[in-house]
Amino acid sequence: MRQPSRIEKEQAELLLALVEAYRLRREPFAVIEAMNAMGHVLVRHPGFTEEMSVPPNDLRMLEREGFLLVTERGRGIRFLIPTPEAQEFYRSVKTEGSTPIARVETEVRQFLSSSAMDFYPRAFAAWRRSESLYRQLDAADPRLSEIGHQCREAIQAFAAELAKRHRVTEIDPDPTKTINRVTAVLRARTGDTVAEFLDALIDYWRKLTSLVQRQEHSGHAKSIAARKKAGLSISRTLVSSCSRR
Repeated sequence: MRQPSRIEKEQAELLLALVEAYRLRREPFAVIEAMNAMGHVLVRHPGFTEEMSVPPNDLRMLEREGFLLVTERGRGIRFLIPTPEAQEFYRSVKTEGSTPIARVETEVRQFLSSSAMDFYPRAFAAWRRSESLYRQLDAADPRLSEIGHQCREAIQAFAAELAKRHRVTEIDPDPTKTINRVTAVLRARTGDTVAEFLDALIDYWRKLTSLVQRQEHSGHAKSIAARKKAGLSISRTLVSSCSRR
């Protein structure tokens, strides 16, 4: 990753995380200025699954260099938004060295993430936990199977939220039977006029469920391939779940 020469690598990574959350929800970041035991401040935003603990000097540097703008101050709190320069840096990092397919996937993930927060909040929260864990782990970490667990939580929550959103009550009562539940909603919503397309969707959902199950039961697999499979589980869970409105 290439960062501006005037900020350090860790600050650049923080900036990318902030801009990514802001692209999901264009709301200011709340910085709680009271320091915790680590000497960090807490940053809260609806695009985060949980509040972020951040070294205060990193935020101050990003503000000083024009990447973050203070929009409001209060007693023990201030609010920040990324500047256009920060967003340009984000775009340059996401496009630099990537293939056209990778750039399209990034934009699709961004669009679906924004939609998912509105329509399927529980599913999206579980998916974000899996992605957050994925970013923290390397190929030798035995917790890769936990990603499968969070993806399973995401697809189960999605199946329940999908049925509720479309007011379909005649579904399998077992929350683990996600294929049955999603199939019931799709058939209730589409009828038989698009049977071929519907069958393809259900088959894709079935393959996703199998992929997530294998990831969850991968045990202590430690390899680059295992980590790549975890990443595939995460991306396919988002695309498969949150694209169905």
